[in-house]
Amino acid sequence: MQAIYQNVSAALPSLMRNVLDSRVVESRVGRTREMMHSTVVLIKPRQREILHPERKALYPAQIAETMWILAGRNDVEWLSHYLPRAAEFSDDGTVWRGGYGPRLRGPLYEVIELLREDHGTRRAVINIYDNREDLGVDSKDIPCNTLLHFIRNGSGGLDLAVMIRSNDLMWGWSGINAFEWSAVLEIVAHYTGMGMGRLVFHQSSLHLYERSWAKAERIAEERSPAPEWSP
Repeated sequence: MQAIYQNVSAALPSLMRNVLDSRVVESRVGRTREMMHSTVVLIKPRQREILHPERKALYPAQIAETMWILAGRNDVEWLSHYLPRAAEFSDDGTVWRGGYGPRLRGPLYEVIELLREDHGTRRAVINIYDNREDLGVDSKDIPCNTLLHFIRNGSGGLDLAVMIRSNDLMWGWSGINAFEWSAVLEIVAHYTGMGMGRLVFHQSSLHLYERSWAKAERIAEERSPAPEWSP
């Protein structure tokens, strides 16, 4: 299933309803409602602020975590000033072992150079999930966002496709993912001289934990523009 939206604010109520209407699944940390194999397309990802009052998006935290990733960092101490619970997702209380910053910083430069040389390349791919480091490891922090693919669209702009193995709609996708990856796309588009295209999320599991269901219901009640659906 693919759903197309103008921006993250338009997408959120509809996605909340779709996930709430999905099956109940047990997980490592409790019951979830889960929608499998979804694709979400944001046409105007630069409009990255979530305006829904019930979501109460923490803009300083979103900005801080995005800058933290772009700086190549994975230390908990600095991030904890903006995300007080950051240490809860660390194995040692010091770093996020699966933090995106160290895994992205070098490859991001290479992707920019590759796209500068050839706007039409299909090889601008960054693997975040590393089988040598992550497969079968007992850890609180295994990367949920697994792969980034920057690719020119039919209009000549630069799209970013994000592959995600598991995504919490409340605290993952709307909490940081839509914000951080739109910023990364904008930066890469700028430095390669390409227009900013669409941000596309391919998600194997998009879910809501039981503790979020009541809040999700309130968000889902908002009327928003209907998505454009395609098979």
